[in-house]
Amino acid sequence: MMTITLLLAGAALAAAMGLYDAYANKRGVFGWIVSIAASVVGGVTVGMMLPMLAMTAWNPPKSTDPTLIMVVGLASVLVGVIAGSSIALWIVNRFR
Repeated sequence: MMTITLLLAGAALAAAMGLYDAYANKRGVFGWIVSIAASVVGGVTVGMMLPMLAMTAWNPPKSTDPTLIMVVGLASVLVGVIAGSSIALWIVNRFR
């Protein structure tokens, strides 16, 4: 349940970044669609991959509180969504 909620929140954050990019750069209709789609796809893709990479790279000791591990995973998802969305928008803007 929490994973679905986090995925939807991340997709909404990525869509908001795409909306802002399209509005700030005064895009046409096609530009709005491309900005939102690229932002959501990039954000969700990196947001799903980054926690797995963070958990394999960070080997917590056995005495670590499970809540801390969950907080690190959730924070890495949100950082991944923002980074993936920004990278996807940067790539799309380079080819316009």
